[in-house]
Amino acid sequence: MADGDLLHRFLFENLPVRGHLVRIDASWRAAIEHQDYPRAVSDTLGQAMAASVLMAGSLKFEGRLSLQIEGAGPLRLLLAQCSHRHAIRGVARHHSVPAEARGVAELCGRGQLAVTIEQEGRADSYQGVVPLEKPELSACLEQYFEHSEQLPSRLLLASTPERAAGLLLQRVATGSAGTETILYADADDAWRRIGLLAATLSAPELMELPCGQLLRRIFPEDDIRFFTGTPVFF
Repeated sequence: MADGDLLHRFLFENLPVRGHLVRIDASWRAAIEHQDYPRAVSDTLGQAMAASVLMAGSLKFEGRLSLQIEGAGPLRLLLAQCSHRHAIRGVARHHSVPAEARGVAELCGRGQLAVTIEQEGRADSYQGVVPLEKPELSACLEQYFEHSEQLPSRLLLASTPERAAGLLLQRVATGSAGTETILYADADDAWRRIGLLAATLSAPELMELPCGQLLRRIFPEDDIRFFTGTPVFF
């Protein structure tokens, strides 16, 4: 598939917004090759693994980022990991998953989401924890960014047994993107506009549209600098 197993970074030239876009194909299929997950569990794990790549790709570090979900529902434990080299792995532990269950709220019940960053050569690690209060993983991770990182973010995730994909948009400090000075009020308006446009993206488009075409579809009036993708592997 086009753009498979690649993490792309992009910048809005004249707005304080950056983004990452990932599709994982062969690496995702390899991760679940010997597992027999119910579809709801598989989809949630795929979304988590795509999210872990996006989050690791947005950091400057050497080590490993872990995204872990624990709950009291049918999905007891989920772990997705990505290294700074974009090596991924993941696992889920579950029991008696209802056929109609969808999203982390139904699968996990009351639980928590933890993001841990382990740096190579250092004994200490960073961890941020938020409760699972939102119905979807993307919304839970947006809450993590807001509460633990104070970094306004928008996240879209999708997964099937063949492919997982994700789009991460983050607002950066005013004036640090592009070449023009941006007023705070203008930056607020721009961020709201970008979020509304991103919300129009459908899961099939996120999964299938070529990356460049996808960005032109949702941000047709913005000048975007799109960088060459870096490989993701299992």
